[in-house]
Amino acid sequence: MKEKIRKINPRYTSSVVAIIIVIPVFIAIILGGFGGRVFGSLVLAIAAVYTAYEFIRHLPIHKLSKIITPFLVLAVFMLDKEFVLFEIVKNGSKNYYYLSNMFSIYGICIPIIMLTLSLLDPVTRKEGDLVKTFMYLVFIVVTAGMFYRMLFSMTVINYLFILLLIPVGIISDTFAYAGGMMLGKRFPKKMAPKVSPKKTWVGFIVGYTFAIIYVILFLKFTNILDHVEVRSHAKYVVIFILSVILLPLISPIGDLIFSSFKRDIGIKDYGKIMPGHGGVLDRIDSWIAIFIIFGMIYQLIML
Repeated sequence: MKEKIRKINPRYTSSVVAIIIVIPVFIAIILGGFGGRVFGSLVLAIAAVYTAYEFIRHLPIHKLSKIITPFLVLAVFMLDKEFVLFEIVKNGSKNYYYLSNMFSIYGICIPIIMLTLSLLDPVTRKEGDLVKTFMYLVFIVVTAGMFYRMLFSMTVINYLFILLLIPVGIISDTFAYAGGMMLGKRFPKKMAPKVSPKKTWVGFIVGYTFAIIYVILFLKFTNILDHVEVRSHAKYVVIFILSVILLPLISPIGDLIFSSFKRDIGIKDYGKIMPGHGGVLDRIDSWIAIFIIFGMIYQLIML
């Protein structure tokens, strides 16, 4: 019996633990009223800071900067247009108008200004590529903050958005893996051999196809975009088409982008908090891309 326990893949254990931790947070946000929303926003804010830290700790910057800089993600997490996040936490509003306010110049300018100052530290100037390090810092601080803010806001406004976006990444990745395993020997052409040697074009096509089917069925059989159609059928059609085409596409692209960063930095995983999986950022890279692209589509069309 003990031998069987030892043989359990740590990937399964860490996955179960992650689910046990995450599900109560979302239940609290959806059903817990004001207290639940405060709790959920605090948990996701901490997660945003930690996610940014996983990336930043590998960069050639001073130790003090590695500690301070991740907290700049809080500026992006909190400072959206018209301070919408605070309204959502306070009132638990279901107003879809708030989804049109996810991106704010304030939340982006503040970390850029602060990061510019932080890059004056001696370690970066001596050991690192100043421009590349600056771009990495701005990228991870802004994207991590936006992702967790959108994750929280969408959960409050209509949790169906979460049930649309999260499974897209899972389905795309799962069926891409299955497609590559079954058809990879017959169609061995690699997508990006230098970045992710195991990803094949046939796997991508299989994953993309099943993810498209999921998005179409979900949008068709839920009322998630009914509020858009009431305002404008043309906008509904545009959001529908762009979501069907881009969301399944951006999932593997997001994964490849973060994998290319790892290659460039010279690491295998961003962290070790999830045995068998790596870090938090290793698991959510495609979701970051999916959420941000969907948010951009929604905000641009609904302006």
